[in-house]
Amino acid sequence: MSFLDRYPRNPTVEELIVELRKFLGGSSKARVTGDEAAIHECIRTGLWLLRHLPVARDAVFDLISIVYEEFVQKHLNNLEEVRNPISCI
Repeated sequence: MSFLDRYPRNPTVEELIVELRKFLGGSSKARVTGDEAAIHECIRTGLWLLRHLPVARDAVFDLISIVYEEFVQKHLNNLEEVRNPISCI
């Protein structure tokens, strides 16, 4: 199932409100808990909002940049640990 098949092309006002609330609630919850599934769903909802509610783009891009920065930082920390393992004597 593709992204476009999952969501309607012309959502109703009620669907817009539901998705916007899901994004706003999910973005803070996902960032606090760090749950990757919640982050993934929030990003998916954000992409839907970009398509159907372009005025939300600043919030969506802000979340995407924060998530991307956190993942890059985790990756760099993992690389640093591999390069400089702490020896236990």
